Amino acid sequence: MEFLIDLFQYLLSPLFTLPDLVSLILISLGLTLLASLINRIFTDREKVRGLNQELNELKNRLKKAERSGNREEINEIIKKMFRLNAQSLRYSFKGILISTLVILLFLPLLVKKYSGMSVKIPLVGFNVGWVFIYFSVSIIVSLIVRRIWD
Repeated sequence: MEFLIDLFQYLLSPLFTLPDLVSLILISLGLTLLASLINRIFTDREKVRGLNQELNELKNRLKKAERSGNREEINEIIKKMFRLNAQSLRYSFKGILISTLVILLFLPLLVKKYSGMSVKIPLVGFNVGWVFIYFSVSIIVSLIVRRIWD
């Protein structure tokens, strides 16, 4: 594990000359873009999109069945929804797994480099650690990338 930390530290050394907050934001940005790209490559988006359309139709049917009180139809629709959700997960699982493994490879370096980091949030006045910053940047970038790529 120490070998990986040293390797990533060497590869990212130009970033580490920047202030900690800036380097953390750039690493978060890079890892999020990499994870999004991996998910895009390994996920069959057309099949997932089709399954999501079917799920939306089933949700509408479920609402109608619930209003009419038809328990048999409700149960049938719920079974179909579980089956479609499982299929959707199957089509996107490989991308999720690979991108998670990539991020987990960088985690020891992030912990070593930023574990004592604390940033005061303006106007609110409380401190947050590197994990909060990493996930905040990651969520924002993921939303932007998803909007652009879809």
